[in-house]
Amino acid sequence: MTHEDFFNRLQAKTGFEPLSKDNTADRIRSNGRVRQPNVAIWLQVVERLLMRSQSAPWKVDISKQYFMQGDELKYSWRIIIQCADVLKYLPDILSTIDSAPMVVNTSDEIPLHGNPDRLALKNGKGAQPLGSFVAGKAART
Repeated sequence: MTHEDFFNRLQAKTGFEPLSKDNTADRIRSNGRVRQPNVAIWLQVVERLLMRSQSAPWKVDISKQYFMQGDELKYSWRIIIQCADVLKYLPDILSTIDSAPMVVNTSDEIPLHGNPDRLALKNGKGAQPLGSFVAGKAART
């Protein structure tokens, strides 16, 4: 296994795009970006890596690094994994990345299409906001 296996797995799981890499035998270090649709998945991976590193022989440090790009404030994610012979522990690190659940964006409400007269609440019937439906005896009063 190589350092590139780490970056390929991270990219496949979270969309992490390395902007810089600085790898040695004892360290994987990178600054990169994660685009908005994948941030929730990225944060799941971050959490798993931090939790696993508490009891693993390798340690991880993940943070945001802020910088100016022209007049705009930007940030990248910095990830550092350190231990003696990092490639020896790469299978454990990759398995930790794989163990993070895939997060799916869900919506509590969706727009209803159709005739607005049919969607209006009349005589207790029609479309209602999520969570406002009353069932049972309370609905009859």
